[in-house]
Amino acid sequence: MDPREQETLRKRIEKMEKELKSSLEREEKMGRELQSIRERLRVAEEGEERLCYQLGEAEAEAVENAEEYRAKVEALMKQMSHAQKLLSK
Repeated sequence: MDPREQETLRKRIEKMEKELKSSLEREEKMGRELQSIRERLRVAEEGEERLCYQLGEAEAEAVENAEEYRAKVEALMKQMSHAQKLLSK
């Protein structure tokens, strides 16, 4: 192999080594980004679970409040009916 071919080959090897290094750096960066995305997804899922739980609690409380209100209205209607009967006598 003559010196020119050796130099050409050496340059090609250097270029390939640089490309490999660059590729490995990109791969590492993408791995870090993927890990960051996974962490954000985990946090979002936990937040969603907490919100669903809180929504369920709020719905249960709303139903309980509505039932209490209905019972109070019925009691007041009975009192009014009783008072009307007493007044009409």
